[in-house]
Amino acid sequence: MARRKKVKLTSQEKGLCEVLRRLSYGNRITIKDIKEFSNNNIRLIKKVEPNLKDNYPSQESVLFAHYKNYFDTSGEDHYDFKINTNFKDDEFIKQVRRTCRRISKVFKHEKYSVKWSWTIDNSVLIVIYILRKGSKVGIHNLIRPDDRSIEYLASIYLDKDKQQIYVYHIPPKVLPYFNLTLQYETQVEFVPEISHKNVSWNSFPNKLLSAENLELVEIGLNKTDFATGDQIIIKPKDKDAREYLTALLDQKKIINAETFNLSYIDYIKIRRKNGKYNLVKFKITQDGIIPDILSNYKDKELIKDLSAIGLPIGTKIVDTANISQRLLIKELLMSGCIRRGELSNKGYADAISYLDSISLIKEREERNLYFCLRCKGSAFLPSICPQCWDKRPIKIPNGIRFTFDIQKIKSDLKKKLIKNRIKYRYIRKAFYNNHFELQKAVVSGLPEINIYLNLNGLYEQVLNNFKLCPLPLLVVNFRGEMKDDLRYIHQ
Repeated sequence: MARRKKVKLTSQEKGLCEVLRRLSYGNRITIKDIKEFSNNNIRLIKKVEPNLKDNYPSQESVLFAHYKNYFDTSGEDHYDFKINTNFKDDEFIKQVRRTCRRISKVFKHEKYSVKWSWTIDNSVLIVIYILRKGSKVGIHNLIRPDDRSIEYLASIYLDKDKQQIYVYHIPPKVLPYFNLTLQYETQVEFVPEISHKNVSWNSFPNKLLSAENLELVEIGLNKTDFATGDQIIIKPKDKDAREYLTALLDQKKIINAETFNLSYIDYIKIRRKNGKYNLVKFKITQDGIIPDILSNYKDKELIKDLSAIGLPIGTKIVDTANISQRLLIKELLMSGCIRRGELSNKGYADAISYLDSISLIKEREERNLYFCLRCKGSAFLPSICPQCWDKRPIKIPNGIRFTFDIQKIKSDLKKKLIKNRIKYRYIRKAFYNNHFELQKAVVSGLPEINIYLNLNGLYEQVLNNFKLCPLPLLVVNFRGEMKDDLRYIHQ
């Protein structure tokens, strides 16, 4: 039997085959597939290459034809993007480039780079190469068949007639921060504000047990088996874990069905239709739970399915029914700000109403807040993250800054100390530096404590000024940062 002669491809043909493969036209692309694509999209290709005759199209025109056709026909999710009269296409492309550079600095394992851009048919189309750290694209912008370099091909499409923007195939872990950064660069609000999700944890089990697109392989609980002392892990051999979980809930022995909710779960392992496994881990915070996907493979449909059952990936879920108003008031006092979207949260609304009732809020000021991409915690006021000291946070529009009546806080603190028989006095000439204000409190059987009301949110800097303080120091922070721990400094 005669062997089929192997066809040697030129660098241009190799690049075109790799482009079509990247665009999901199949794993094995041949010259025939390139010609077929060119014939089917010749009208769009000639908008980029008007003089093309019988030759192969360029990679630029192939990418344009694919994405232009896709966005015009697929019905991809979009945001409203209101274009003003001063809008310039070149400036918008520069803003996307700046966004890619900022995201690349934060997510250092991937490099985001704008490679192609077009302004045709009253629209702007931009193709982004998402590369691994330290990788390069082939000579003369050719995509070479090298999986070690290119991670994704992403794109942004702006339809100026409909005033809609499409952000496609940005990795799910990056997408919320990419959108917010692009929104900040363009000064156009098109992304829903990142805010706490106010949901009922008790409704989660029903959604989990009725989810059709999620096959539960394993569920780890935050509970211990009293017999063995090990963590309770629901891991059936032959069937979906939800059936085993339902049986446990019906028995009412190991798990109490009446109190079972989202806070019981430590992680969930899921198998998708494509055979891929995903591990969803729950990070427990003081006032909520943040679900996150630990697996490398994350598809768009998985994010939607998890969000549908009440698990928005990377967003803090707050059940204000299970959180005391005291903790919410503490968060407001310590941070001195709130995102506008959180005003609809009943728990925060009640906490603010209480602070108003005792005349603790002097005034409110609308201003932009900041959000740290590394910590993914609450919003804050200064331009440097107070938790990890990152100097690259992004702005979040539509925040509110509170100015509290500090004198009232001091007097209330003094009354409560006296009520609990704690000796309290104000030091008129503060220790170490005259512009610091100190109070002293003495508890029976304990050493005397210096209390410093920190109004500026400069936690570490303040402590440096009290390194020689001979007494334990309690720093009460306001505005700019939240500290759950109490720091004591000894000589």
